[in-house]
Amino acid sequence: MTSLPDGVFSHLSQFKELNLGHNRIRSITAGSFTGLEALEELNLHGNDISSLAAGVFSHLSQCKKLIMNRNRITSITAGSFTGLEALEELDTSQNNITSLASGIFDPLHFIRKIYLWGNRLTTLSPDLFINLPRPLVLYLSFYQEGGNSGQWDCSSLCWLKHEEQHGTVTFQESYGSYHPRCADGGDWSSLQCGGAGELSSSWCKVTRTTEKSSTKLPERVTSQKEGSSPLSEFLLI
Repeated sequence: MTSLPDGVFSHLSQFKELNLGHNRIRSITAGSFTGLEALEELNLHGNDISSLAAGVFSHLSQCKKLIMNRNRITSITAGSFTGLEALEELDTSQNNITSLASGIFDPLHFIRKIYLWGNRLTTLSPDLFINLPRPLVLYLSFYQEGGNSGQWDCSSLCWLKHEEQHGTVTFQESYGSYHPRCADGGDWSSLQCGGAGELSSSWCKVTRTTEKSSTKLPERVTSQKEGSSPLSEFLLI
């Protein structure tokens, strides 16, 4: 199976989990998942998908877990995650991603975990996660891969180090640590960063706000706007 025809799952409207792992799927479209409005977990690992088009998951409004590790993804289009408002866990590890544009994760209002290890990323923009809820667990390097070399330009990730120090981002899990492995051989835990002056202006001050809704929404971290009156704020220093 190399593709998923439009409407192929339209008769599975009550399905909660769908495992399509270890096939030879090369391409997926928004029409591929029509009818899966109740789906909570989609597993696409171990296929040959190379790109994600805008709106490809737009029918999966109830999906909480999306697994796409061990594909051949090189690019993620802006709008690829539109429609995944309920998503809590995203696994894009072990692909060929070289960069991530700011804003691609913004539709993920309830995201808690993002797996990025095993790609070709060397740095991350300070704006990449700015609109996501906190705390956020990131998986950037897998320390059971062997060897001491890394790929990350850790000197460009001081903003992330400050977030870790404030507890808004963590790399720890009960079975290991996934913090960045530095390309220069340095140790992430001993990375020396200065004060907020070294950070992007959008990260020098962030605000925690609570949105008004009948449903409890996740805590959001957003940029501090001039003249706003936040409920609380903290400086990344």
